[in-house]
Amino acid sequence: MSRGMRCVRGVISGLLLVAAVSGPALAQRGTLTGTMSGRRMSPTSDTVMLHIDLRMTPGWHVGAVEPGKIGVPTELTWQFPAGWRVVASHWSPPTATVVGRDTVLEYRAPFSISSILVTGQANHSGAIKAVIAYGICREVCIPGRLTLTDEVH
Repeated sequence: MSRGMRCVRGVISGLLLVAAVSGPALAQRGTLTGTMSGRRMSPTSDTVMLHIDLRMTPGWHVGAVEPGKIGVPTELTWQFPAGWRVVASHWSPPTATVVGRDTVLEYRAPFSISSILVTGQANHSGAIKAVIAYGICREVCIPGRLTLTDEVH
């Protein structure tokens, strides 16, 4: 076998090894996924109801907005047209978990966030972004960011 063929064979073997190791490594990292949808309260209303559904990799969890002393908080920030504002938000209730002598509030199962936006004028359309910063945890917590978008007409 020529030296060039051995080199090609070595590269292919190396790539196969990286692919074999990467599969389990990726499976060990948790993720947070979600969807967001919005709708007007009525066709001529300036009020928009938004609903976000979130789920994480089974076996993983994320902290609540106020998780406690040792938890990683989940934060939601909005990006929308000038003049729009959030007037109310409601998060699913988190689960309390005892860790040592502390209680941590977290989500271990799918959860949702419902928010009410006021656009400032009837039929005002625009793009809405929800940016969710979180720490997804199993034995250790890994920071993450999820951006969801929706167009309100």
